[in-house]
Amino acid sequence: MPLSEELLGTEQDGSKSRDYCRFCYEDGKFTHPRFSLEHMICHLQDQMDQDNLPEDIVETAIKRLPNLKRWKKSVSSKINT
Repeated sequence: MPLSEELLGTEQDGSKSRDYCRFCYEDGKFTHPRFSLEHMICHLQDQMDQDNLPEDIVETAIKRLPNLKRWKKSVSSKINT
């Protein structure tokens, strides 16, 4: 999702995170710290379905997840092993 000012998460000191949204990151911590990429995909799918978002938007969001900073390391380490 594009990170507009109102959607930015917060760091522990209350400043805005430039990397994460408020749904994923609050007070300097991930809101779902134990989620794997696969868990997050399911969670996102469920949430967007509840919001009745069009399927193309859901698909686009899911395709972007592996490229986000949080997931990039886990995806690249799987590729390199």
